[in-house]
Amino acid sequence: MDIALVTIITFWHTIFACIGVALNGCLMFLAVFKSPKVIQLYSTLIINFAVTDMLACLLDLFIEIRLLPSPNEATMTYILNGYCVYFNVTTCSIGVSLFIHLLTHSLWSLLISFAYRYYALFSPILTRRHIILVIFAFYIPSFVQGATYWTNFVGRDTILPIAKRVYPGYNFNELGGLLMGITDLFSVSALYALLHMTLPVTPVYITIFVLRRKIMTTLWRSHSTMSKETKSVHKQLLEALTCQAIIPVAAWAAVYVYLGSTYVKHHLSPISYFQCNSA
Repeated sequence: MDIALVTIITFWHTIFACIGVALNGCLMFLAVFKSPKVIQLYSTLIINFAVTDMLACLLDLFIEIRLLPSPNEATMTYILNGYCVYFNVTTCSIGVSLFIHLLTHSLWSLLISFAYRYYALFSPILTRRHIILVIFAFYIPSFVQGATYWTNFVGRDTILPIAKRVYPGYNFNELGGLLMGITDLFSVSALYALLHMTLPVTPVYITIFVLRRKIMTTLWRSHSTMSKETKSVHKQLLEALTCQAIIPVAAWAAVYVYLGSTYVKHHLSPISYFQCNSA
């Protein structure tokens, strides 16, 4: 069962990661070399989003993460089957930390993109320098997370007794991959990372929904004053942004699955819990 499970997980991680790298690579190429003049400034945001997602896909391939939450305990167990297992716990810890910090930055990048589209309808176009400064400002919380979260991880010898106690029916001795985890989720850096991964999700998506609605309303009201070409560009970019916003929903839904798992059915086997994948 363990071998079959690892094979399935490796297969899906590899497929989704490779597809993600290819698609984001194409997006970067188009944004850098094929962007029309009318969206050259906005292409900076596209490149930021594409680079973030491409790196996340590469790191997902590098770590191939499975997460086993610990209901009723402030601990968390990770099982990694990626290429990082050929190095050491520190390398895998840094890989996980960087991977998760890219997911949070991707969320903020979506918000920036929608906000820019709305801003561009009413105000003078920003300069590329302004856009880069905004990206870096929103990147700071994710950077702090990525730079500190990895320090919380411990190796197999420390996390194994906890994992066996939480999941007594799971045979960790025959488990493939690298076993590591966090023994104190209430440490400053671990708690900061968990709050940063969970609290902004709902407000950000509500804001995105509101901005999208306002953009559509403004475009509809400006049909007589806005050129057909300009309106078409806005609509196409909005449709692309909407698709980009829908894709990560599955990953962020896993956050709520984790929160719910700490309260209900905590006796389920670890296979029943979500497995973190990135596409």
